[in-house]
Amino acid sequence: MNAVTATRHEPDDDPNAIRVSGIIQPVQLRALMKRHEDQLEEDAADRIFSLMGTLLHDVLEKSAQSFDHCTTEEALSTEILGWKVTGHYDLTEFILDGEWLTDWKLTSVYAMKDKDLKPEWDAQVNIYAHLLRLNGKIVSKAQIVAIGRDWSRSRASRESDYPQRQVIVKPVPLWSSETVNAYLHERVALHQRADREGIWPECTEEERWARPAKWAIMKKGNKKATKLCDSEKDAQGWLEQILGGKNSYSIDYRPGESIRCQSYCPVSHLCEQAKKLHSTLSDTLENSIKVAQTQKETA
Repeated sequence: MNAVTATRHEPDDDPNAIRVSGIIQPVQLRALMKRHEDQLEEDAADRIFSLMGTLLHDVLEKSAQSFDHCTTEEALSTEILGWKVTGHYDLTEFILDGEWLTDWKLTSVYAMKDKDLKPEWDAQVNIYAHLLRLNGKIVSKAQIVAIGRDWSRSRASRESDYPQRQVIVKPVPLWSSETVNAYLHERVALHQRADREGIWPECTEEERWARPAKWAIMKKGNKKATKLCDSEKDAQGWLEQILGGKNSYSIDYRPGESIRCQSYCPVSHLCEQAKKLHSTLSDTLENSIKVAQTQKETA
Protein backbone atom coordinates (compact mmCIF):
# COMPACT_ATOMS: atom_id res chain seq x y z
CA MET A 1 0.00 0.00 0.00
CA ASN A 2 2.80 2.45 0.89
CA ALA A 3 4.57 1.72 -2.40
CA VAL A 4 1.41 2.48 -4.36
CA THR A 5 0.55 5.73 -2.60
CA ALA A 6 4.17 6.91 -2.82
CA THR A 7 3.78 7.27 -6.59
CA ARG A 8 1.33 10.12 -6.18
CA HIS A 9 2.72 13.52 -7.16
CA GLU A 10 2.32 16.00 -4.35
CA PRO A 11 1.61 19.63 -5.26
CA ASP A 12 4.51 22.08 -5.44
CA ASP A 13 5.28 23.73 -2.10
CA ASP A 14 6.43 26.85 -3.93
CA PRO A 15 3.42 28.79 -5.30
CA ASN A 16 5.74 30.27 -7.93
CA ALA A 17 6.94 26.92 -9.28
CA ILE A 18 5.36 24.45 -11.67
CA ARG A 19 6.50 21.13 -13.07
CA VAL A 20 6.53 20.34 -16.78
CA SER A 21 3.83 17.74 -16.07
CA GLY A 22 1.72 20.56 -14.62
CA ILE A 23 2.36 22.88 -17.55
CA ILE A 24 0.88 20.40 -20.03
CA GLN A 25 -2.12 19.53 -17.82
CA PRO A 26 -5.49 21.04 -18.74
CA VAL A 27 -5.63 24.32 -16.83
CA GLN A 28 -9.11 23.57 -15.49
CA LEU A 29 -8.05 20.14 -14.19
CA ARG A 30 -5.00 21.48 -12.35
CA ALA A 31 -6.96 24.43 -10.94
CA LEU A 32 -9.77 22.23 -9.58
CA MET A 33 -7.26 19.80 -8.07
CA LYS A 34 -5.50 22.64 -6.25
CA ARG A 35 -8.78 24.24 -5.13
CA HIS A 36 -10.28 20.97 -3.82
CA GLU A 37 -7.08 19.25 -2.71
CA ASP A 38 -8.46 18.41 0.76
CA GLN A 39 -11.64 16.89 -0.69
CA LEU A 40 -10.04 14.49 -3.13
CA GLU A 41 -9.96 10.79 -2.40
CA GLU A 42 -8.24 8.15 -4.48
CA ASP A 43 -8.45 4.37 -4.43
CA ALA A 44 -4.96 2.91 -4.06
CA ALA A 45 -5.86 0.41 -6.79
CA ASP A 46 -6.06 3.31 -9.23
CA ARG A 47 -2.34 3.95 -8.66
CA ILE A 48 -1.21 0.47 -9.76
CA PHE A 49 -0.27 1.62 -13.27
CA SER A 50 1.68 4.54 -11.77
CA LEU A 51 3.58 2.09 -9.59
CA MET A 52 4.33 -0.08 -12.63
CA GLY A 53 5.56 2.99 -14.51
CA THR A 54 7.79 4.01 -11.61
CA LEU A 55 9.31 0.53 -11.41
CA LEU A 56 9.88 0.51 -15.18
CA HIS A 57 11.67 3.87 -15.06
CA ASP A 58 13.83 2.72 -12.13
CA VAL A 59 14.96 -0.40 -13.99
CA LEU A 60 15.68 1.45 -17.24
CA GLU A 61 17.50 4.23 -15.39
CA LYS A 62 19.80 1.78 -13.58
CA SER A 63 20.52 0.01 -16.85
CA ALA A 64 21.35 3.24 -18.68
CA GLN A 65 23.69 4.42 -15.92
CA SER A 66 26.14 1.68 -16.88
CA PHE A 67 26.88 3.46 -20.18
CA ASP A 68 29.22 6.45 -20.29
CA HIS A 69 27.32 8.15 -23.14
CA CYS A 70 23.96 8.19 -21.29
CA THR A 71 22.49 10.68 -18.83
CA THR A 72 19.28 9.87 -16.94
CA GLU A 73 16.72 11.70 -14.79
CA GLU A 74 18.57 15.01 -14.75
CA ALA A 75 16.64 17.88 -13.16
CA LEU A 76 16.48 21.07 -15.25
CA SER A 77 14.65 24.36 -14.87
CA THR A 78 14.01 27.79 -16.35
CA GLU A 79 12.08 30.89 -15.34
CA ILE A 80 8.94 31.97 -17.20
CA LEU A 81 6.90 35.03 -16.16
CA GLY A 82 8.32 34.87 -12.66
CA TRP A 83 7.61 31.16 -12.21
CA LYS A 84 10.22 28.41 -12.02
CA VAL A 85 9.46 25.64 -14.52
CA THR A 86 11.13 22.34 -13.57
CA GLY A 87 11.37 18.98 -15.28
CA HIS A 88 13.09 15.60 -15.13
CA TYR A 89 13.65 13.96 -18.51
CA ASP A 90 14.13 10.19 -18.76
CA LEU A 91 17.25 9.66 -20.88
CA THR A 92 19.66 11.36 -23.24
CA GLU A 93 22.32 9.56 -25.24
CA PHE A 94 25.23 11.34 -26.89
CA ILE A 95 25.37 9.90 -30.39
CA LEU A 96 27.58 11.46 -33.08
CA ASP A 97 26.30 15.01 -33.60
CA GLY A 98 24.31 15.60 -30.42
CA GLU A 99 21.94 14.35 -27.76
CA TRP A 100 19.15 11.85 -28.50
CA LEU A 101 16.35 12.48 -26.03
CA THR A 102 14.16 9.49 -25.13
CA ASP A 103 11.04 9.45 -22.97
CA TRP A 104 9.50 6.14 -21.88
CA LYS A 105 5.73 5.76 -21.55
CA LEU A 106 3.93 2.80 -20.00
CA THR A 107 0.59 3.41 -21.62
CA SER A 108 -2.63 1.90 -22.93
CA VAL A 109 -2.88 0.26 -26.34
CA TYR A 110 -5.52 2.88 -27.18
CA ALA A 111 -2.85 5.60 -26.95
CA MET A 112 -0.46 3.52 -29.06
CA LYS A 113 -3.04 3.08 -31.83
CA ASP A 114 -3.18 6.80 -32.56
CA LYS A 115 -1.21 7.60 -35.68
CA ASP A 116 -0.62 11.13 -34.46
CA LEU A 117 1.52 11.82 -31.42
CA LYS A 118 -0.49 12.71 -28.31
CA PRO A 119 -0.27 16.53 -28.01
CA GLU A 120 0.75 16.41 -24.34
CA TRP A 121 3.56 13.97 -25.14
CA ASP A 122 4.72 16.18 -27.99
CA ALA A 123 4.77 19.27 -25.76
CA GLN A 124 6.40 17.51 -22.80
CA VAL A 125 9.31 16.10 -24.79
CA ASN A 126 9.87 19.39 -26.60
CA ILE A 127 9.99 21.27 -23.29
CA TYR A 128 12.65 18.83 -22.06
CA ALA A 129 14.60 19.38 -25.29
CA HIS A 130 14.31 23.15 -24.77
CA LEU A 131 15.59 22.87 -21.18
CA LEU A 132 18.53 20.80 -22.43
CA ARG A 133 19.36 23.45 -25.05
CA LEU A 134 19.26 26.15 -22.37
CA ASN A 135 21.88 24.09 -20.53
CA GLY A 136 24.23 23.98 -23.49
CA LYS A 137 23.20 20.62 -24.97
CA ILE A 138 22.56 20.02 -28.67
CA VAL A 139 19.41 17.92 -29.07
CA SER A 140 19.42 16.39 -32.54
CA LYS A 141 16.64 13.82 -32.12
CA ALA A 142 13.75 13.05 -29.76
CA GLN A 143 11.58 9.99 -29.44
CA ILE A 144 9.05 8.27 -27.21
CA VAL A 145 9.29 4.58 -26.42
CA ALA A 146 5.69 3.50 -25.75
CA ILE A 147 5.08 0.21 -23.94
CA GLY A 148 1.54 -1.18 -24.05
CA ARG A 149 0.60 -2.24 -20.54
CA ASP A 150 -2.58 -3.98 -21.78
CA TRP A 151 -1.18 -5.33 -25.07
CA SER A 152 -2.52 -8.71 -26.23
CA ARG A 153 -0.59 -11.03 -28.54
CA SER A 154 -3.78 -12.84 -29.57
CA ARG A 155 -5.49 -9.58 -30.58
CA ALA A 156 -2.40 -8.55 -32.53
CA SER A 157 -2.64 -11.77 -34.53
CA ARG A 158 -6.37 -11.28 -35.24
CA GLU A 159 -6.68 -7.52 -35.83
CA SER A 160 -4.71 -5.69 -38.51
CA ASP A 161 -5.29 -2.26 -36.93
CA TYR A 162 -4.06 -3.43 -33.51
CA PRO A 163 -0.41 -2.61 -32.56
CA GLN A 164 1.65 -5.55 -33.75
CA ARG A 165 4.29 -5.10 -31.05
CA GLN A 166 4.08 -4.32 -27.36
CA VAL A 167 6.84 -1.73 -27.69
CA ILE A 168 6.82 0.94 -30.39
CA VAL A 169 9.02 3.98 -30.97
CA LYS A 170 7.33 7.25 -31.86
CA PRO A 171 9.60 9.99 -33.29
CA VAL A 172 8.96 13.45 -31.84
CA PRO A 173 9.46 16.34 -34.28
CA LEU A 174 11.56 19.01 -32.61
CA TRP A 175 10.06 22.48 -32.17
CA SER A 176 12.14 25.61 -32.56
CA SER A 177 13.25 27.39 -29.39
CA GLU A 178 10.89 30.26 -30.31
CA THR A 179 7.92 27.89 -30.56
CA VAL A 180 8.64 26.24 -27.19
CA ASN A 181 9.20 29.60 -25.52
CA ALA A 182 5.89 30.94 -26.84
CA TYR A 183 4.10 27.77 -25.68
CA LEU A 184 5.60 28.05 -22.20
CA HIS A 185 4.63 31.71 -21.85
CA GLU A 186 1.06 31.00 -22.96
CA ARG A 187 0.62 28.01 -20.63
CA VAL A 188 2.23 29.67 -17.60
CA ALA A 189 0.04 32.75 -18.06
CA LEU A 190 -3.09 30.56 -18.11
CA HIS A 191 -2.07 28.65 -14.98
CA GLN A 192 -1.12 31.88 -13.20
CA ARG A 193 -4.52 33.41 -13.94
CA ALA A 194 -6.22 30.27 -12.65
CA ASP A 195 -4.19 30.37 -9.41
CA ARG A 196 -4.47 34.11 -8.79
CA GLU A 197 -7.89 35.02 -10.16
CA GLY A 198 -9.77 31.73 -10.18
CA ILE A 199 -10.44 32.07 -13.91
CA TRP A 200 -9.64 29.30 -16.36
CA PRO A 201 -10.77 28.02 -19.77
CA GLU A 202 -12.91 24.92 -20.15
CA CYS A 203 -11.14 21.79 -21.36
CA THR A 204 -10.93 21.46 -25.12
CA GLU A 205 -12.05 18.36 -27.01
CA GLU A 206 -8.39 17.42 -27.32
CA GLU A 207 -7.85 17.74 -23.56
CA ARG A 208 -11.00 15.73 -22.83
CA TRP A 209 -9.82 12.96 -25.19
CA ALA A 210 -13.16 13.37 -26.93
CA ARG A 211 -14.48 10.84 -29.41
CA PRO A 212 -17.10 12.24 -31.81
CA ALA A 213 -20.54 10.72 -32.23
CA LYS A 214 -20.85 8.13 -34.99
CA TRP A 215 -23.63 6.37 -36.87
CA ALA A 216 -22.81 2.69 -37.30
CA ILE A 217 -24.15 0.60 -40.17
CA MET A 218 -24.67 -2.82 -38.66
CA LYS A 219 -25.39 -6.12 -40.37
CA LYS A 220 -27.77 -8.29 -38.38
CA GLY A 221 -25.83 -10.86 -36.40
CA ASN A 222 -22.53 -8.94 -36.55
CA LYS A 223 -20.99 -7.22 -33.54
CA LYS A 224 -18.59 -5.07 -35.61
CA ALA A 225 -19.91 -2.20 -37.72
CA THR A 226 -19.79 -2.53 -41.49
CA LYS A 227 -19.12 1.23 -41.70
CA LEU A 228 -19.01 4.23 -39.39
CA CYS A 229 -20.44 7.54 -40.60
CA ASP A 230 -20.16 11.06 -39.20
CA SER A 231 -23.88 11.87 -39.57
CA GLU A 232 -27.21 10.07 -39.79
CA LYS A 233 -27.72 11.58 -43.26
CA ASP A 234 -24.44 10.08 -44.48
CA ALA A 235 -25.36 6.72 -42.97
CA GLN A 236 -28.79 6.72 -44.63
CA GLY A 237 -27.29 7.73 -47.96
CA TRP A 238 -24.59 5.07 -47.79
CA LEU A 239 -27.13 2.42 -46.83
CA GLU A 240 -29.45 3.29 -49.72
CA GLN A 241 -26.83 3.82 -52.41
CA ILE A 242 -24.31 1.11 -51.57
CA LEU A 243 -26.51 -1.52 -50.01
CA GLY A 244 -29.78 -0.76 -51.77
CA GLY A 245 -31.59 -0.33 -48.48
CA LYS A 246 -31.31 -4.02 -47.59
CA ASN A 247 -33.38 -4.98 -44.56
CA SER A 248 -30.51 -7.03 -43.16
CA TYR A 249 -28.77 -3.81 -42.18
CA SER A 250 -29.61 -1.17 -39.57
CA ILE A 251 -28.20 2.14 -38.35
CA ASP A 252 -27.10 2.41 -34.72
CA TYR A 253 -26.25 5.75 -33.11
CA ARG A 254 -23.06 5.80 -31.06
CA PRO A 255 -22.89 8.95 -28.90
CA GLY A 256 -19.69 10.90 -28.50
CA GLU A 257 -17.59 10.40 -25.40
CA SER A 258 -15.13 12.41 -23.35
CA ILE A 259 -12.83 9.59 -22.27
CA ARG A 260 -10.76 11.60 -19.80
CA CYS A 261 -13.85 13.05 -18.08
CA GLN A 262 -15.54 9.67 -17.77
CA SER A 263 -12.64 7.55 -16.56
CA TYR A 264 -9.41 9.43 -15.91
CA CYS A 265 -10.17 12.83 -14.37
CA PRO A 266 -9.99 12.95 -10.54
CA VAL A 267 -12.10 16.13 -10.38
CA SER A 268 -14.82 15.37 -12.95
CA HIS A 269 -17.39 15.16 -10.13
CA LEU A 270 -16.50 18.74 -9.18
CA CYS A 271 -16.39 20.08 -12.74
CA GLU A 272 -19.34 22.05 -14.12
CA GLN A 273 -18.27 21.38 -17.69
CA ALA A 274 -18.24 17.62 -17.07
CA LYS A 275 -21.69 17.83 -15.50
CA LYS A 276 -23.04 19.70 -18.53
CA LEU A 277 -21.50 17.20 -20.93
CA HIS A 278 -23.00 14.29 -18.97
CA SER A 279 -26.43 15.91 -18.98
CA THR A 280 -26.26 16.52 -22.74
CA LEU A 281 -25.14 12.94 -23.35
CA SER A 282 -28.00 11.56 -21.26
CA ASP A 283 -30.55 13.64 -23.20
CA THR A 284 -29.09 12.49 -26.52
CA LEU A 285 -29.18 8.86 -25.50
CA GLU A 286 -32.79 9.16 -24.34
CA ASN A 287 -33.81 10.74 -27.65
CA SER A 288 -31.94 8.05 -29.61
CA ILE A 289 -33.77 5.29 -27.73
CA LYS A 290 -37.12 6.94 -28.46
CA VAL A 291 -36.27 7.23 -32.17
CA ALA A 292 -35.18 3.59 -32.33
CA GLN A 293 -38.40 2.47 -30.66
CA THR A 294 -40.47 4.54 -33.11
CA GLN A 295 -38.61 3.03 -36.07
CA LYS A 296 -39.35 -0.48 -34.82
CA GLU A 297 -43.04 0.30 -34.32
CA THR A 298 -43.43 1.73 -37.81
CA ALA A 299 -41.35 -0.93 -39.58
